[in-house]
Amino acid sequence: RPTSPLHQYTDVALRTYRIKSTLPVVGPLIEWIRHNMTVHIKEAYLDRIIEQQVNLNRLLVEEIAALQDDVARLQADVAELAQKRSDKTAANKEDGSA
Repeated sequence: RPTSPLHQYTDVALRTYRIKSTLPVVGPLIEWIRHNMTVHIKEAYLDRIIEQQVNLNRLLVEEIAALQDDVARLQADVAELAQKRSDKTAANKEDGSA
């Protein structure tokens, strides 16, 4: 099955995010302080929670894709049965045994 368009939304982690400050001279110091103030919380708690969410999102997208396949197969089965019924009804009318 081709990749679902939903796959592009499964990874909600901001993997390329970097703390930045555009202030001249003190900008790098502010970045360093902000990074060191938050890194322990981010690594110990947030990263794990976000990765769990990413994994859940991927599993859900796979399940949705499987369900879509099932629905398409069932729709084809219903169409085939409807055609057979229609053919049988038409044949019975031609025979006069409807």
